[in-house]
Amino acid sequence: MRRLVLQFVLFFVGWGTSVGRAEMSRGFDYVVIDGVKIPFGTPVEVTGQMGQHDFRDGCFVRGVRINGKANQDGIEFYLLGSRDDAAALWHSYGKDAWFTARGRLTDARTQGPWRACGLTFVTIAHAKPAPLGFEDFVDRTAAFDGMAAAGGIFKTADQEVRLEGLTAWPKSVLGKEISVSGTVRGSPNAWRIEHPEWKLIQLADQVDRQVSLEGFVYMRNWDWRFEYRGTKLYLTTARGTIMSFVDDDHGRRVRVTGHLVRQERPSLEQISRKTDSDLVPCFAVRGAKVEFLEEQVGWLFGVMYDGFPTKRDGVAELLAQEVFQNNVMGDETSAGSFRWRNDTLIEEVLADPTPKTLDVLAQRMNVATLKMPIRLLYAAMLARVNDARGRSFLVAAVERNEKDSIHDALFCLGEFPWLAPRQVEIKPEIKWAEKALIAVMTNREPANLTSLRFVPIPPDERLA
Repeated sequence: MRRLVLQFVLFFVGWGTSVGRAEMSRGFDYVVIDGVKIPFGTPVEVTGQMGQHDFRDGCFVRGVRINGKANQDGIEFYLLGSRDDAAALWHSYGKDAWFTARGRLTDARTQGPWRACGLTFVTIAHAKPAPLGFEDFVDRTAAFDGMAAAGGIFKTADQEVRLEGLTAWPKSVLGKEISVSGTVRGSPNAWRIEHPEWKLIQLADQVDRQVSLEGFVYMRNWDWRFEYRGTKLYLTTARGTIMSFVDDDHGRRVRVTGHLVRQERPSLEQISRKTDSDLVPCFAVRGAKVEFLEEQVGWLFGVMYDGFPTKRDGVAELLAQEVFQNNVMGDETSAGSFRWRNDTLIEEVLADPTPKTLDVLAQRMNVATLKMPIRLLYAAMLARVNDARGRSFLVAAVERNEKDSIHDALFCLGEFPWLAPRQVEIKPEIKWAEKALIAVMTNREPANLTSLRFVPIPPDERLA
């Protein structure tokens, strides 16, 4: 515990002040939040309102303050570990309550959102509400919602500020809700925003105008919708055809530009509830152009784990962690489960298979204390880039025909060409594997292929 506290202190000191707003991005073993690269496994403290998601009744804390620093990127930190404790707190204090959670950061992507992280929390406690104000963003770029007040003043719930270069609001904007972004300068009672940009918030104030709206695209029963600040909209072509996307776009943040109209269309609130939705007044963006603000997640429904990859000798280590499965068919292998759990990690390692990297993989492949499925996966990674050491290891494992490893060996022997599909510069050679598989099929000696060794993870250990 003393070491964990020390890491927290050191990390707080290292959390510097950045000028400008830098949204979240991620790699396979780290995230970048507000310009700071944070490796998975790093201790963090997150403060914000708690919410509950529908993935196994889990909870998350909205990252209003991350290690004490204000953040507006809307990152949700999914609470991993004692999820029942978090849910009990959420129910006891109510949905608007604030909490502070401390723990270690890990990857988490579920239901599509890109701006999500996992937090294997150590402690969680009720906290006083601490909404963000101008004082939290001095010399930083930020965005605020408020009202255009008389005299060119921008008012939030309890603060007001002047915008650089603005003395009076246009009549069409005065008294209406707006969003203002820019760099905050000054001090209390003398706040100002430099290089301001502003736009109306309420859709009703923007009907029959060209608009630029940021939100998310979601799919339900293969019907697509655009959600802007809690309101569901249609996106259509100039002729009125409803736009659709690919499955992996579910939950992606987008900027939509086009002409906003109000039309009678089937209710977007009744998707999956009624076969023929009622015609109701709906907002629609006609001639919509969609700009994706986040890269594609790569899968529609992700899984949250409390493990995180670590590096040794400059190369990430495979996680001996089973992938979560709802429908276990009985023919799964541990190597297959480990392979899908480490899919992104394997691809990243093989993106640049230097001789040094391959030597490290070969060394791990030969570590007798590692689980055999993991050793076989290291061999498969080597075989994917045509390294003879990996080939020999896989063939030998198949030839030994050992009860505890034959299924994993056969899986890796058939799977290796499909690892790292975006590695197109190195084409995997497969004839050597064909010979080994033919030898297995033509061998008249009894094989240990009567039952699989895969054992489903108990529900209380899945942490998903």
